[in-house]
Amino acid sequence: MIRDLIQKTFNDISSSILSINYHDLSTTRKTLALGVGGIVLLLFFGAGFKLFKPKQEQDKGFVVYVVPPKPQPETTPLDLPSTTQALQQATLYARTNGYLDEWYFDIGSVVEEGDLLAEISAPDLDAQVDQAKAAILKSEAQVKVTELNMARAAQLVKTNDTPQQTYDQNEALYHSAQADLKAQQANFERLRALQDFEEITAPFSGTITSRKIDRGDLVLADSTGGSSLFEISDQSRLRIFVNVPQTNAMSIKEGDRVEVKFLEFPDSPLQAKVSRSSNAIDPTSRTLLVEVDVDNQDGKLYPGMYCIIRFFIKSLRPIFEVPSNTILTRPEGTFVATVTPQNSVHFKSVDLGRDLGKVVEVTKGLEGTDKLILNPNANLVENTKVTMRVPAQE
Repeated sequence: MIRDLIQKTFNDISSSILSINYHDLSTTRKTLALGVGGIVLLLFFGAGFKLFKPKQEQDKGFVVYVVPPKPQPETTPLDLPSTTQALQQATLYARTNGYLDEWYFDIGSVVEEGDLLAEISAPDLDAQVDQAKAAILKSEAQVKVTELNMARAAQLVKTNDTPQQTYDQNEALYHSAQADLKAQQANFERLRALQDFEEITAPFSGTITSRKIDRGDLVLADSTGGSSLFEISDQSRLRIFVNVPQTNAMSIKEGDRVEVKFLEFPDSPLQAKVSRSSNAIDPTSRTLLVEVDVDNQDGKLYPGMYCIIRFFIKSLRPIFEVPSNTILTRPEGTFVATVTPQNSVHFKSVDLGRDLGKVVEVTKGLEGTDKLILNPNANLVENTKVTMRVPAQE
């Protein structure tokens, strides 16, 4: 009814404007009448257009812009810093007191297992070895004498020319002499072993990384008070230890592929695998100790180099990347506003992963078919009817 009334009024005004006798009006009045008539027509036309929109258009509700969540790959890169270490490394100390007589290899020298690195002069030890040899000869002679005495006593006992006690005493002296001989032999072996330490040899094949002695230096057989002689390392393979956070520890398995990046070779990452792990979380740092071995037969790398280990973490559940302006933070949790197939608003609780700036990772709560509302405002509540739009591509 109201629409008919407005339509009738609109028609009357239009007829009145058209029925004006413009010849009876002055030029100024003609212009004014035409202007007023035009304004009235525009106002009524606009009012009628807005008041009488079809009901279907009014029921569409708020207009929102939506985007789909972007699924991430099944593996996510994880970069962690570390330092290379030699496969084997040893610090060599002297086991014999003396003076350094000669050294044969300097830093950077590649040596084989058993190579003679240096010699120590220890004349007092050499004298002790000679003394031990003489003591053995003396003990051997004592054994022979006591053995003969024991044999004579045994014959005399058979003829009752000597009491059994005499034989027992000689037998005891014989066994005592044998024990003393064994003690002297053991002392000789100990001194001979110390004498062998006058020669410093390489315990394994590797590279001399440090030489801390020179000819004539006093060498003490003490790993705490004495100074080290050499440091040697096997650099044919390098070990890299990495502390992996507890949140990613369950995804690390022996044999997993990793990339090793060095600042010196930014475009040539090395391919390697996880060799082993401690299988235990450090309660102090809440990390898992993981070892990665890298082949270094060409000697291209050195121990002690800084590097980045890139793990490829397999996601335990689907991970999506969404714009940061779709996230709603409320006292009861973190949510996103989605549009259902019925074109109504539905809020979903989500768990967030890494914040990457303009986008955020969602680790739980989303599906690939969801439609996320950009910049949801306070007027949107659960089940609000909306009209979806797709934002223009930038």
